[in-house]
Amino acid sequence: MKTFNNYFYLSDLAVQDKNSLQKLCQLFDPEAVIEANDGHTYIGDKEIIPFFKSFFSRNLATRHLWDIQSIDDGVFQANWAVVGQRKSGDYFTLTGRDIATIKNNKIIKLKIIGDQ
Repeated sequence: MKTFNNYFYLSDLAVQDKNSLQKLCQLFDPEAVIEANDGHTYIGDKEIIPFFKSFFSRNLATRHLWDIQSIDDGVFQANWAVVGQRKSGDYFTLTGRDIATIKNNKIIKLKIIGDQ
């Protein structure tokens, strides 16, 4: 669960801090899979790192609130809310849940489910 907590904590820092972005990407197994809310799937470092760089480059700041529950051995669900400011100056809010499979302190699969 510590790995998943670090994912959200570093997500807020990664917007403005490249070192935090690097640490966030290191939470993922090199062959991890992300199923993004937009329907795209990203597999491995070669796709996941650019996904996060692109995602965080659109915003000036984000702040998450979250709670995490264990739903199976090594599988966790986080319910989250985020408020942020885009580079355009506009503010946004989103809510949803993420489901992560974690093995050896690395995220091997992450499914991001945003509320509509």
